[in-house]
This record gives sequence, structure tokens and C-alpha cells, in this order.
Amino acid sequence: MKTIQVGLATFQYQYDTQYGPLMAGTVIATLPMIVLFVFAQKYYVEGIAFSGGK
Repeated sequence: MKTIQVGLATFQYQYDTQYGPLMAGTVIATLPMIVLFVFAQKYYVEGIAFSGGK
């Protein structure tokens, strides 16, 4: 069991980097955060507007 960051680092070697799998893993790792933001965007923006500047 590894964290996502450690798993993605395994695609990087000293003299070679596998960019295809690295970018695919990065997209898969960020999708849950993007989906969460899309569904919670209303509350996120309201919270910033409520506590925001004058």
C-alpha cells in the first residue's frame, strides 16, 4: 500500500521518465478533488463571500 505521490514517483527513473502513465495517474489522482469541488462549489463560494473582504 502506497500513497498516490509515492506511486506516481515510481514512473520516474534516473535517466528516463514514463510521461504517459505519469500523466494518466495524475489525472486519476486529481479527479476526486475536482468532482468534490464541482458539487460543493455553491457552499465554497458562499463561504468566501460571507467571510470575504468589505
